[in-house]
Amino acid sequence: MSSEDLDRVLKGVEEIGEEAGSLHNAFLKDDGSVDTRKVYYGLEQGYLAGSKYGRFWISTPRRIRQSLGVS
Repeated sequence: MSSEDLDRVLKGVEEIGEEAGSLHNAFLKDDGSVDTRKVYYGLEQGYLAGSKYGRFWISTPRRIRQSLGVS
């Protein structure tokens, strides 16, 4: 993945969950869709790196990868 792709902004829990789910299936439901409840929990507890922008969460693939220990 190029540096440009790693620094793109992920807007909202769905996008963040898709990125996290592609790296670790703990953030996915059995049918493969994003489990937003688990993503919210991960963000709120600091297990997933993200920032609140008003009511919304934002992050980058680089921050998600670092928080999950993927290089």
